[in-house]
Amino acid sequence: MSHVDGQIVLRDRIVSGRVSFDSHIRQIEPTSSTDNLYILPDFIDGHVHGGGGVDTMDGVGAIETLSRFHLTHGTTTILPTTITAPWSDVMDAFQTIEEVSTRGVKDGPHIHGHIWKGPFVSPHKLGAQPPFMIEAPSFPIFWRT
Repeated sequence: MSHVDGQIVLRDRIVSGRVSFDSHIRQIEPTSSTDNLYILPDFIDGHVHGGGGVDTMDGVGAIETLSRFHLTHGTTTILPTTITAPWSDVMDAFQTIEEVSTRGVKDGPHIHGHIWKGPFVSPHKLGAQPPFMIEAPSFPIFWRT
């Protein structure tokens, strides 16, 4: 079993303590530690376009890479996010995210779902989306899926 000593951040205060764990937290006990290490609960990132040099749109290996990258920074749950792209590319990304999410990523965070960006974006509210990729929504596009 491993442990870490530090300042445990609780909802209403910060206390010195030791957290003992293996695959799960097994024990939390107070200490007189003055360690500057902060122990925080896990983080959820609900908008992940990429990480570790890869993008959500780049396939199975990319989803695995960006997942592990985010876990190394304390994010234990992610929602990969597409960018405005041709509808077929967005649908491919959805299928890839579903595939990886269903089997999980070894040494990676939980993939709770995905966030859909474009191609149906207002040209007046683009944010960082590429304007040359936007499409007007149409029923035929949805019926093809």
